[in-house]
Formats: sequence, structure tokens, C-alpha cells
Amino acid sequence: MNVDIGDEEKKGDVLADLDPEPYQLELNKINAQLVKAKDGVVTSRAEYQRQKRIFEQGAGAKRCLDVAENQYKSAKSSVNVQVAILDLKKRDLRKTKLIAPPELLPATWKLLRNRMDDVKPELPQGTIAPMVDDTFGDTSVATIALWSDGFSMAKMHETARQIRERLNLMDGIQKIDFNGVQDERIYIEASSARLAQVGIDLTDIGRSFQEQNILLPGGEIKINDVEFIVETQGRFRTIEEIGEVLIPITGTQATIPLHDIAHIRKAYVEPVNNPADYNGHLAIVLSVFILSGNDAI
Repeated sequence: MNVDIGDEEKKGDVLADLDPEPYQLELNKINAQLVKAKDGVVTSRAEYQRQKRIFEQGAGAKRCLDVAENQYKSAKSSVNVQVAILDLKKRDLRKTKLIAPPELLPATWKLLRNRMDDVKPELPQGTIAPMVDDTFGDTSVATIALWSDGFSMAKMHETARQIRERLNLMDGIQKIDFNGVQDERIYIEASSARLAQVGIDLTDIGRSFQEQNILLPGGEIKINDVEFIVETQGRFRTIEEIGEVLIPITGTQATIPLHDIAHIRKAYVEPVNNPADYNGHLAIVLSVFILSGNDAI
């Protein structure tokens, strides 16, 4: 303990310390396992690409390609597991220091949120609910702009997540926010005339998706106190699968594939939402925040 009864402490003061050595040793162990898992991804990806080239040239068996693909997917899943475990171990290490919080601020924010929730039912229909932001005073110590003329926003977002994972391994990092990320959407475009011609209503299309694109829980897996939810295969993975959805024709027993009556495309939210610009390029900006008491230099 670093304080005695009756001492006056301010926000950020260290009240108590636990021995961090066992937590640091555990963190180092997980770090080593993560490095090994990432090496496995590199190796399995190279083998998968090799088998894919051989198969496309007609010189390899589909079974060998499937095995290589499954090993590559398994290696990526192993990395995700190690990253999740690493995050937990980092939290455990941070908890070895008991920091004095602001005296009443958390309770004040909670009270404000409760009050905002109370007035939501009284707001006019279509009104955006009030939002309470208790992080507006946070100031980033570094901003990183990520852009590329040769890659899509989805590829840049994937790279940004990888950068965030690496930065989170550094001591003193509180959080890393993204700005400028554009969400992807699947657009289904059909003319009213075509739908009327075949006798299909928009509600028929919506009902078909609700019945087929369903995720059902398949159980849970616990690994080192990390809980993973297992889901059955129900979601669409490609645009082609969406196009194969059978839409019932009203008043008959017949059905028709969606791609025969509608155009399906994958694009970003239109119009662009809160874009980030860097020297005239659409970019993703990473804002780095550090924990109180750490040196930003």
C-alpha cells in the first residue's frame, strides 16, 4: 500500500502495487505463442497459395487444396485466440497498479445516461436518441494516416487492425480509435415493373432473407478462461449465395432465384460517411491514446 488512512489522493495517484513479475512472465509467454502462431499463418498461407496455383494449372488434386486452405484458416484462428488471450493478460498486468479515480465523475456520467434513457420514449418518432460521450476530453498523442491508391477500403481497414494489434502490445497504450472507415453494404436493386411482372412483392424478398440468413447458437468453447461462441453456418458468405436465394411467387408454389429479378452489388455506404482525407486521398486515421501517467515521447 502506498497510502495511509486519512491521506488525500488525487486522480492518477498509485494507491497500491501488486508484484507484476508473474503477470509479466505470463504476458511474455503469450507473446511468444503469438509470434509462433503468426509464423504459422505465413507458412500455411504460402502452402495454400502454392496448392492453389498447382490446382489452377490442372496438376493438383482438389483434396490437397482443401487441406491447405483449412490449415491456413486454422492458423489464422489460432492467431485470433492468442490475440484475445494477450489482451486479457495485458489487462491483468495493468491491474497490478491501483490508480485513484476521479472522485464522482463515473457516477455522474452514469446518472446522466440514465436520465437520457428516461426521456427517449418521450421523443418524437424518428428522432435520433441523445448520446452521452464521456471520452470527448481524451486527446490523442499520435495520429497515423493510412492510405493507398492500389487497395480497397476493406483492405486498408484490415491493415489498420493489424497495426492496432501491434501498437496495443506497447506499454501505456489506452486505446486506438479509427476515423474515416467506410462500412460496406450489400445493395439489392430491382425495378418495380420487373417485380410486378413476376408477381413478387418487396415483403416477399425480405421474408425470404429472414428465413434463410439465420445464425443459431451451437455451443461454447472455453480456452484459458476465454469464451468463444460456436455458431451454425447460416450467414451468406458471397454475393453469389445471396443471388441463389429462392423468392416465392405470390399465389403459386413456384419460386425464382433473386439474381433473376434483381441486381446485387457490394459497395460502401452511400453517401460517404465522415471521410478522412490525407493529401487528397481517402484514408483511415488511427488515433493513439495513452494511459494517464505515461510519457508520450
